[in-house]
Amino acid sequence: MMKSNLFSLLVLLFLLVGIVMNSQGDMTLSKASQEALPLRLSEPVEAVVADLEAFITDYMREQNIPGVGIALIRDGEVVWTEGFWCHQCFYA
Repeated sequence: MMKSNLFSLLVLLFLLVGIVMNSQGDMTLSKASQEALPLRLSEPVEAVVADLEAFITDYMREQNIPGVGIALIRDGEVVWTEGFWCHQCFYA
């Protein structure tokens, strides 16, 4: 029951992020970010998290996205979650 509640919460979070992103109007993803990227399953979680943290904060600032939540899932287990807040996006 706990896993299904967590899964439902994550789905809701991603839906909310999608709604916020779509409400930005002119926000479009670059061609590079639309292409399918290989899964990095052989790399340590810490390396993937470091890259995600660097990319997400820069992308949020560039696209003026005020907040986002993300989860990293491996083998059906949530191994990392984080919420990001872009203070500069509110004052731009």
